[in-house]
Amino acid sequence: MKTKKNIFEIISYALFIITAVTMLALFIWGFILPPTGKIDSSVIQGGGELMGMAFILQLPLMIRLIGDRAVRIKKGDFTIETTENNDK
Repeated sequence: MKTKKNIFEIISYALFIITAVTMLALFIWGFILPPTGKIDSSVIQGGGELMGMAFILQLPLMIRLIGDRAVRIKKGDFTIETTENNDK
């Protein structure tokens, strides 16, 4: 079972890298191609969608890393707090 987790982590990390590199390439090409200096909104939207997919691919790993911890997220002045769950 542990090898399946390791393979999944490797695949999800590789897909994250591929989507991140593709997003950066889209931004660079969108900036270089005519009209020079203007990135079309479709390029920005495509980059956002790629990063969203990359984030979704990393969610299982993040959830596993959280494990038995209690996580508290605040929106105002953005804070994230984690504490060990010692209810056992």
